Formats: sequence, structure tokens, C-alpha cells
Amino acid sequence: MAGAATNLTADALLKRFWPPRAVDIEVLENNPTWGVLPKDTSWVGKSYHLPVTIGDTQGAGADHQAARGAKQPTSDFEFVLTPTSYYSFFSVQRKLLRMSRDGGAKAEQLGYQSRSGLRTWKRRVGGIYLFKGSGAGAIGTIASISTNTITLTSAFDMRNMERNATIVISTDDTGVAGVLPGTPLRITNVNPTTKVITLDQNVTTAIPGALAAHKLFYVGDYNAVPHGLDGWIPTADPGATAWFGTDRTQHITRLGGIRSAQQGKQPREAIMRTMIDVWSAGGMTDLVVLGSDDFGDFESELLSAGVVTATKVPAAPVGDYNFGIEYDAIKIKGPGSTANVICDPGCPPDRFYALQKDTWVIASLGDMPYLDDTDGNRILREGTADALEGMWVGDLEIGCSAPGWNAVAQR
Repeated sequence: MAGAATNLTADALLKRFWPPRAVDIEVLENNPTWGVLPKDTSWVGKSYHLPVTIGDTQGAGADHQAARGAKQPTSDFEFVLTPTSYYSFFSVQRKLLRMSRDGGAKAEQLGYQSRSGLRTWKRRVGGIYLFKGSGAGAIGTIASISTNTITLTSAFDMRNMERNATIVISTDDTGVAGVLPGTPLRITNVNPTTKVITLDQNVTTAIPGALAAHKLFYVGDYNAVPHGLDGWIPTADPGATAWFGTDRTQHITRLGGIRSAQQGKQPREAIMRTMIDVWSAGGMTDLVVLGSDDFGDFESELLSAGVVTATKVPAAPVGDYNFGIEYDAIKIKGPGSTANVICDPGCPPDRFYALQKDTWVIASLGDMPYLDDTDGNRILREGTADALEGMWVGDLEIGCSAPGWNAVAQR
């Protein structure tokens, strides 16, 4: 039968064309809270110490002898941080590198994959664990399991589900029970609308103990990630288990942060009342962190009232280096201080944070993350593949020198 040449039969001869613009990368990269919190890259040695005084001397009273007999020193404690290492590897086939050189691909592949590895590091440490950092590292909760799919309980946690990410399962998110035995699962499909992820294996065959209500973790991260806001100022009173060496039940708020109940209130009132709680405890809120939906509600409320004061918040410098990055914010006046309200997509929808920035530090053993070149080589040949490999890594911990001047508010 006669036939004409078509776009299908001539596919091998057709040129490929890309429009002259940067590749669109659908990666959630905006981490403003991480950006504005103070950094300290001067850490050397075994530990990083944050002293905190939670009580003054107690030799006071109307009776001379009684006051003298009641003398007590200041109540002094310290949080002792040790560095947590977090890695992000990338690998590129040697042949692909040669094929993509000199304009052979839209993006030169070594740099492209390297930048992608950097974004993964930033997303996990600065976007997920900064908020979910109780130290355990859970990224989602199972609602149900069906063959090779898992439905999550939270649409918000679907932001943590990335195609090709490898996950494991535990019965808890406290860092006590450990990971269930079995074969790690790799995510092949993500459907945020239905809250369903598809895995490369039958879930209960790969991990026989997996059940609803169990927690999901990136492989290798169980009880091994940097600590963050959820750990320093948890939504429930902390227990007696030592937190960086200190039993926080000795003063629940001054060592474990303020919990401000703001359920049912409009965003503006909720923020104001939380700032009042912090001020009443001696703190000065200068940064309020809202999730995307709460920020939208807050801005809409202010727009309706005609009282929006927009501003910019600069990223914190690292040493003498200022990045020149700024984040959009809205100013709000509270008792004793003015706070910048920012929107962070990593902040969970059921809470917001009222922080005093100078009480926080992201401390690291030098630059973080950095492209490791300890042996003089930033890129290494893989031993078992015709490919080259690189590694982004940071050795860090997140600390707070005055938890009692910071609050988490639940709405």
C-alpha cells in the first residue's frame, strides 16, 4: 500500500527545538524561614553550647532573716548541640555528559544534576525538617494501603512526596520504635489531589508490618535529621526526656517554648494575642511564620480593612557575605515590638510561629551545604558504573538560646 512520509516515519530526521528560556523546574524551593534565621558557620570541635538562664536569684522577702535564708543562685542550664550530617548525592552517566556538551542539551548535565542535588538538600533540611524537626523525621502518615499504593492522611504532607524518592515505614515518629523490617519502597507516581502515592512494589509484601496510622520516612532519615521548630517549641508540653542534655520539665515554657491556643480566631487577632503571650514572658517577637493558606487569609483580612503594610525581609548573612536575597512580608505591631509576617510553604496549616530571631541559630561546621572536595576532587568516578558522582553535605544543627521567648500557636 502506498504511503506518504509523515512526522512519525521521519522522526529520526526531525530537529529538536527548545524555546530560548530557562528550564521550568517544578520544585518547591522557597524557604524564607531558613533564609532569615541567623547562621553561624564558625563551629569547630565536638559540640556547640547554648546557655540559658531561666530564673533569677531568690534571696528576697519582707523579713530580713527569711529572705537571707531563702537565698538561691540563678537557675542556669545549657543545650549542647552536636552536628548532624545530611547528604544529597547526584550522579551522571559519562556518555550523557559528552552528548550534552557544547549545546547538545538544553542544560549541561553535570551542572544541572548538581543544582538539582542542591535543591533537594535545601528542600529537605530547610523546607521540611526545619518545621518537622522533632528529630525523628516523619514526612507523612498512612491513611490506608492497597497493593502498591498508599493514601496519606494529610494533603499538606503530599508536598513531601517526590517521584523516585525512597521511603521506609515506622510505627511511630518519636525515634523509639525504629524502622519496620523489609525492603524500602520507591515512589513512582504522586497524586496530590487524591493524596495517593504509588510505589514500585506491593507495600505489605515489601514491608509486612505496614498498617494505617504508621509513619513514612525518607530512607536513612529515621531519628537522624536536624532538629527544628517542632522540636524546640512543640505543640504539646515536652516530657522529661533530655533535649540536648536538658530536662525541659524543670520549666515547661522557658525551656520548651510557649504554646498559644488561638483556635477559632481570625489571623490578625490570633497573631496579636500570640505576640502578647511572648511579650508577657519577656520576649520580643520580630518574625511571624505562617503557612500558605493562613498567610492568604491574613493578607485578605488586612486588605479588607485597608491596613496592609508591605515590606521586605533580607536573608541573614553568613559571616561577612550578604546574599542580597529578600522575602516579601507584612508588618504588624505588637506590644514592645514590630514583627514581619512571612509566608513559608513548609509551615504546617494547623499552626504558626511567633519567633524572636536573635535567639535562634543555624550552626554548622563551616559552609553548608557544600560540594564535598575533601580529597581535592568535587566529582568522583563511580566504582561500579560508567558515571560520575558528587555529594552535597552539611554538618549542622538548629538551636535556640531562649525557647521561652518563642511561641507556637494552634488555629
